[in-house]
Amino acid sequence: MVEAPQFANRTLSLVGSGWRLSGIYRASTAGTIIAPSQSSGNRTVTLGSASGANTSATSSAAADRCLCDISGQRPDQVLANVYLDKSGRPGTQWLNPAAFAPPALGTLGSLGRTNIRLPLAWQFDTALSRVFRFRETQSMEFRVEAYNVLNSFRPGVPPGSPNSALAIDTNLSSAQFGKIRLALEPRILQFALKYLF
Repeated sequence: MVEAPQFANRTLSLVGSGWRLSGIYRASTAGTIIAPSQSSGNRTVTLGSASGANTSATSSAAADRCLCDISGQRPDQVLANVYLDKSGRPGTQWLNPAAFAPPALGTLGSLGRTNIRLPLAWQFDTALSRVFRFRETQSMEFRVEAYNVLNSFRPGVPPGSPNSALAIDTNLSSAQFGKIRLALEPRILQFALKYLF
């Protein structure tokens, strides 16, 4: 937090003294792609649903490669690098579909759990405030807060999205597989005026 100095000049003191500026910078690679209510085990690529979510018999059979009716089966990883476009911009193909393949029939895939790295998400928030004193017991505080003040794109699941929402589709059988599809909120400004007596 930075506070403006007390100026000797009366006019300059009335206009410029007492302002407080604070900022917070956050950068993370976890918890942004998947809704907060979902388990971390979903940070992996899956073949689809073994029985419930897919409607056609062929897609359901393709998802159950181990023939054991386990949901969330994982594919084989066939390329060392599973990432295609690591820029993290909207609509980019984060995961490379060619890096994964269905396992042999009757076997489980070689891809482990929670091994998909998430795109970097960063945010800079600021607040500006000042307390104006009228009398010894009365004052008024003015405050402005800006979240994501630089209005940067941040991949992630917006608050209030359904639990099934993913910023990146990790279902290998989906047409949207590996694409960055959702973003957190843009710049948000809020103003407050508080009177204390």
